[in-house]
Amino acid sequence: MTQGTNTPEAAAKQELSRRQTALRLAAVIIFTLAVSLLAIRFRHQIQGMKELGYPGIFLVSLLTSATVVLPAPGLAFTFAMGHVLNPLLVGLAAGLGETFGEMTGYIAGRAGRSAFGQDPRYERLESITRRHGAWAVLVLSILPIGVFDVVGIAAGAMRMPVLRFAGATWLGKTIKTVAFALAGAHSLTWIMELLP
Repeated sequence: MTQGTNTPEAAAKQELSRRQTALRLAAVIIFTLAVSLLAIRFRHQIQGMKELGYPGIFLVSLLTSATVVLPAPGLAFTFAMGHVLNPLLVGLAAGLGETFGEMTGYIAGRAGRSAFGQDPRYERLESITRRHGAWAVLVLSILPIGVFDVVGIAAGAMRMPVLRFAGATWLGKTIKTVAFALAGAHSLTWIMELLP
């Protein structure tokens, strides 16, 4: 008997996928609210970080993207700095820093992907990257999720041209970081206006 798309297993997988998507969306909303509240609580310290300027934003973004960690620390910093500096310039500096940081994954992929072995996440992202090339890199770099390191490794392993990878990564990361900086600028201002 062949399995069709209407099997109980397929329905269960679809339901699990919907739940995972809803949980990811909820996590992003909770993260944004938590960062907003923390930024309000520590608004005077954030004003002091203004002295770091755009080079500081670039450096923090580079360092947090160069390690295989969740992107939260760098994005939280970008979100907060969008409130005290020009959010467009904050996003541009952060996007450039994240792009340089992501080159570590690309270089690791060029050296060999043996560290991931038969990891299903790697296999799936490599398949997507191989099928859609720079478009996959662009779309996946916009998402604020911690799997982009795997995309960089896959792009390096499949020998995607470095300029194509860097260009698609920069565009996607910049779209994401400008959005976070603008959200920080506007949501923190709005929330602080509500406070006495």
